[in-house]
Amino acid sequence: MGGSFTTVGGAKQLGIALLNADGTRDGNFIASIKGAGKVTAFALGPDGSILVGGDFTNLNGTAKSGLARLQPDGTVDSSFEAAVERPVSSSPLVSALSVQADGSILVGGAFTRANGISRNFLAQFNADGRLKPEFAPWLDHSVVSLFADESCGIIVLKAPIGYLTAAKGVQRFRKDGSLDTQFDPISQIIFQPHYSTISGIAPQFDGKLLVFGNNFGVGTDDRRGGQIARFNADGCLDGTFNPDPRIHYLTNLTVAVQKDGKIVVGGSPPYINGGTTTNTLIRLNSDGSFDPSFNPGSLVTGTVRFRELRFLM
Repeated sequence: MGGSFTTVGGAKQLGIALLNADGTRDGNFIASIKGAGKVTAFALGPDGSILVGGDFTNLNGTAKSGLARLQPDGTVDSSFEAAVERPVSSSPLVSALSVQADGSILVGGAFTRANGISRNFLAQFNADGRLKPEFAPWLDHSVVSLFADESCGIIVLKAPIGYLTAAKGVQRFRKDGSLDTQFDPISQIIFQPHYSTISGIAPQFDGKLLVFGNNFGVGTDDRRGGQIARFNADGCLDGTFNPDPRIHYLTNLTVAVQKDGKIVVGGSPPYINGGTTTNTLIRLNSDGSFDPSFNPGSLVTGTVRFRELRFLM
């Protein structure tokens, strides 16, 4: 796990830690940020290595600018020399990582240089940390999240997201870094002045894309509160997806997709549903209907966040 914490299980450990299956701290994992900073992104390499990104300049006593690769025990892989830089910004230096089938690494964030070469917010490195010179897309805003595979290309969510700036908030790039101008899901979303936002994207295993956020309309459904829209692989709105009204009583949605197509939704609970606080962790079936079989144990009423969930089913 990563963040800006300073202790785990009563032991000093800054910004990064590994937990055992029972939730206890793995004391054999020695990684720790030195000085100020935080970890905001992870990705696993095919060899068990751990890529970490965020706002830090030193990891385990080794100078690292926002990006590093760790061995499974948390030691720094000194052979990996990738680094990113940026001007002053409130956004994380690295906010998204994705390891590709060939071992190369996609990195998104608020940086403007990669390995000393100009790169606006999105870069690709070889497995050894060398920058791929042929991959040089141009973006106008920092990358909040990304995912990529052979079938769908590279899809990124950019910030700031919202009214007036959201028209190109979700974009798709080809493997060579060229922009797919035919992919335009956001043009089918209704934005309202000052309060519509997109907070994330989540891929489904069938190639469809979930876009989620607050206070935006889909088709003729224009309402306040949480909202999820689903788009086909070509970027067209999937009219068969009708999310349960419970999501509209949440804000700051966070979404993850299970391998069986079911959708786990978390968020914040500022709205009241019929005088009863809405559960802030629910699950939807693949068509968007509520799944009553999902029972987290009791009513969850606090804010729920997850950067990444891994499911066994």
